[in-house]
Amino acid sequence: MGYAVDVLNYISRMSGLEMQFITGDNWQQLATQFVDGELEIMQPVFYSEFRNFMGEMTIPFVDVPYGIITSSESPVTRITELNGKTVAIPEGWSLTGRLQAEFPDINIIEVETTREVFEAVISGEADAGMDTAITLQYITAQEYSDEITVHQGVDFSPAELPTGLHFMVNRQNTGLTDVLNRALENLSDSHHQALVDKWFNSIDTDGNPQAFRLERFKNDALQVSDKLQSIRLNEQDYYVYHQAIAINDVEPQYLTIMSPQNTVMSQVWSKTQNAMLVAGLMLLFLLPFSWWFASLILSAVKKLQLNIEHIQQRQFSAVDVPSHHLLEFSALSEKLLELSQTSRAYQQAQQQWTDSLIASVAHAIDAKSSYPTHHCVLVPELSMLLANEADKSNEQIFKYFKLDDEDKQREFRLAAWLHSFGKITTPEYLVDKRTKLEMLYNRIHEIRMRFEVLWRDAEIEFWQQTLQRPENRAMNEEALKVKQLQLKDDFAFIAQCNIGTEFMDQNTNERLKRLAKITWERHFDDQLGLSPVELDQQTDATTTLPVTEQLLADKAEHIIPRNQKAAEDARAGENLNQPEYGFNHGELYNLTIESGTLTKEERFRINEHILTTIKMLESLPYPDELSNIPRYATTHLETMNGTGYPRGLTADDLSVPERIIMLANVFEALTAADRPYKKAKTLSVAIFILHQLVEQELMDRDVFELFLTSGVYKHYAEKFMAQEQIDEVDINKFLREEERYI
Repeated sequence: MGYAVDVLNYISRMSGLEMQFITGDNWQQLATQFVDGELEIMQPVFYSEFRNFMGEMTIPFVDVPYGIITSSESPVTRITELNGKTVAIPEGWSLTGRLQAEFPDINIIEVETTREVFEAVISGEADAGMDTAITLQYITAQEYSDEITVHQGVDFSPAELPTGLHFMVNRQNTGLTDVLNRALENLSDSHHQALVDKWFNSIDTDGNPQAFRLERFKNDALQVSDKLQSIRLNEQDYYVYHQAIAINDVEPQYLTIMSPQNTVMSQVWSKTQNAMLVAGLMLLFLLPFSWWFASLILSAVKKLQLNIEHIQQRQFSAVDVPSHHLLEFSALSEKLLELSQTSRAYQQAQQQWTDSLIASVAHAIDAKSSYPTHHCVLVPELSMLLANEADKSNEQIFKYFKLDDEDKQREFRLAAWLHSFGKITTPEYLVDKRTKLEMLYNRIHEIRMRFEVLWRDAEIEFWQQTLQRPENRAMNEEALKVKQLQLKDDFAFIAQCNIGTEFMDQNTNERLKRLAKITWERHFDDQLGLSPVELDQQTDATTTLPVTEQLLADKAEHIIPRNQKAAEDARAGENLNQPEYGFNHGELYNLTIESGTLTKEERFRINEHILTTIKMLESLPYPDELSNIPRYATTHLETMNGTGYPRGLTADDLSVPERIIMLANVFEALTAADRPYKKAKTLSVAIFILHQLVEQELMDRDVFELFLTSGVYKHYAEKFMAQEQIDEVDINKFLREEERYI
């Protein structure tokens, strides 16, 4: 409402408040913005209890009575005369509910705008329409003077409808209502009269329907522009120039010029036709010459475009520099060749740097061990040997596997180099753990020292008994020898269990548990000399000395909780059985490991390196030609039957490159002579084990048979295995019948 905007502008100048006006498509949109705190003031609104709840209401700034419109000239003096009829009102009116409650016999419908109220009455959808009298009077005078009658001074009793318009202030802006009220109270009579003269007394009752047909068209399609626009009115085409000429604090002013198109075009069309005819003849004459010159330039441009595509695709050797009679194209071609050579050199340098860095990381992972290992280096060697044979193979499974360009070879090679990338986070002592009690040192020495204490205790007990009863010395000496022999045997038994080369059956575990219950006395405080972290892990810091300790102990401080972040990462491995704790260093717990030297927590920590590999590799950006590296490098621990980890993939999910790295990883581990916890397998034993894995559907049969029939196994053995490991292998025993050599 322009009247309200002018009032606010007066208030702005009086109070110094800066105001910004925005419009919305409808009342609901503005109300939502007001509730969300995006609007400080809503205007103009009639008073209602709900709106007074939504915000603070100022004093009324203008009184606007209501009016009724109908399509007939029959006077309407009371609202009750519309009982049984349909009345259209603008959507969002606060009085809607009140009207429906006070006058239930009137059918009230809501339309989006006041203009649609008029359309509803004209179309017969509604018998009458309702809005403020001034609004209805203005629109009728300008557009509907021949079709609509406005009825003012209508009696709405018994309902008392508010006619005063207020500003509604957001309650978050405390004090703003008081400022507005004081400003409204101080508006002079001259201000009020100026507003009334401008908005209420200046309504032109002699409307111009033709002009407002243009105005209605403008609202839909006409835009402010410095160019002519074409519109169609009354079956005639017009050119319209519509431009803003002044924008003041109240409303913008526009200049609109309209002229029929035939009037404009008739004066220039003949001259335009003559000019077009002459221009067409000239172009026709010049066309052969233009075509000849264009073909010369076009051929050169196409060659340049082809060279650019070669550079984009990194096909630098295909870049050609043709000679051209146009010096500019020749110079551009030479520069393009220089760009190609520079780009090629830069790419090669980048690739060499990247490849060297990855190789260095692989060497560093191998170097973490206290023993010389070469797993991260040899797996890529074996993988490439086998991949090259697969590339040459005519077998159906290898039909679509091709390493026919440098990019594919590099992608596969780097994936093989990175297959153990995550081991960079695996503790060194786990990789090299040779005995069950080993951590950063072999804790068997602690157990041995306890046996030394028991040995001394036995001797002390012997001398005490001898002093008390000298006559029993011979008997006590015999008992001492028996006890010390038993201590030697018990320690030898525990030491043998610590090695981890034999399977631990139930009887062995039961003996360990019996020995664990043997006690000895500790006279020194085990809290002294510990770090703060170790002290936090201690469960009882108030024990009175001496303390009776067990020979083999599983203490609470031996249990290390799982790192929360590591636990979350581990859950990404669907086929990794995550243990409850991070580590369990309990002595009896470690000695009773059934097979090998690793607890389930330690084995999980080692296997967990594949999750680290996935996380690290998938976080890196890759060019398109290397996009398969994260996948190829992280599936070598999967199996063909889906029992592998971390994703539990099956044969249907595993590509040829992944199956090749799977086999290379296992074969290198079997034949490696650099493992401190096992002896290297001979060539025949390693191939036998691979065959067993194939039979169990853990390894791929086609890759395994290619490994044998191509001779890769022999080539690898001669180059990388110790001479004493190489023995005769009858590969026919491991091949399917149709693949056997005769």
